[in-house]
Amino acid sequence: MWNDAYLETKVLSADPIELVQILYEEALASVRNARAHLAGGRIRERSRAVGKAMAIIAELTSSLDVRAVGEIGPNLARLYCYIQEKLADANARQADAPLGEVESLLITLSDAWKPGKPQQHSRLTDSRVEMPVETATRIAGRSCGTPSPSGYGQSWTA
Repeated sequence: MWNDAYLETKVLSADPIELVQILYEEALASVRNARAHLAGGRIRERSRAVGKAMAIIAELTSSLDVRAVGEIGPNLARLYCYIQEKLADANARQADAPLGEVESLLITLSDAWKPGKPQQHSRLTDSRVEMPVETATRIAGRSCGTPSPSGYGQSWTA
């Protein structure tokens, strides 16, 4: 219970960049939980963890302010769409590989938003996310809806 209170306090006192970091942390934790539940044969728990990760990615998508973040906005929107598809696939097929891919993508995204990273600015403004070529090829040109130009809630400008 104290963990919930701590997270609530952390969220309420966070700036927009910190909120994005918190969402990535929680999405990563959910994906890791889903993988553990999958390995343990706990279907209901796995499904809940995947659902939580999907809800977090949906929130990230809906709060994306395409105008404020420039070129990276549409790229992030496509990547979030791809992540949603992988999560749905993992849940439907009860497969670990898509969860592992999502975990890897979320780690890369999370690292790009961490303060003090020397490459942070260039990684975000250049819109490059390190991922396997096959993954980048699969998501290129993909569209699963575009966030509204003004985003929803907090914008992600630094």
